[in-house]
Amino acid sequence: MNGTIYRFSAQPEELEIPRREALRYLGCRGEADAELLALVEDCERELRAALTLRACFTRVTVDFPAENIIKLDEYEIESRSLALNLRGCGEAYLFASTLGAGVDRLIARAGRISAARGVVTDALASAAAESWCAQVNAKLDAGELFLRPRYSPGYGDTALEHQVFFLKRLDTARQIGLSVTAAGMMTPVKSVTAVAGLSPTPVRCKAQTGCAVCGLADCPYRK
Repeated sequence: MNGTIYRFSAQPEELEIPRREALRYLGCRGEADAELLALVEDCERELRAALTLRACFTRVTVDFPAENIIKLDEYEIESRSLALNLRGCGEAYLFASTLGAGVDRLIARAGRISAARGVVTDALASAAAESWCAQVNAKLDAGELFLRPRYSPGYGDTALEHQVFFLKRLDTARQIGLSVTAAGMMTPVKSVTAVAGLSPTPVRCKAQTGCAVCGLADCPYRK
């Protein structure tokens, strides 16, 4: 591994913001009424204007020095669920993606205008963050290997505190303006860090989402 960190960006109009996902975050079942759809459309227009889509990624070695212990380069993580996700992998991608600080400011401003507008904007931003993460994931070149479903700190039994290693290893503060507060919160908030294993064998998972938002209960990479 040469440790090179690669950056990736896109224009706001290049990102699909799945409204159905935003409505799901809002708890909307069935068809949304015209008033809600109009609010969603208006908030999405403002959200697109606030987006600064940035991401960075690098390849690391993966080792298993003991049961349920994973080493990403020289950093150790104890996690049964992550060990299952990366089982059989000798390498992986670490990556981070963000919608930018402008989105945080927009959500705060929308909430001051009205509670409904703040909630809708936040839901759209969450859907956008997942969509951007998937777009970045699709850019990761597996070569002759096979990319595993992405997995984020805080999912399963993987402690959220490991997120700090991801940010340091990727130098996210300098690369894409992403840092972590003393309380462990990422800033900008609408950001994602993840690891995606590189496997020599094909992957059963066909989902475009990561483990944290996938509904496939019997997947062998997340049990």
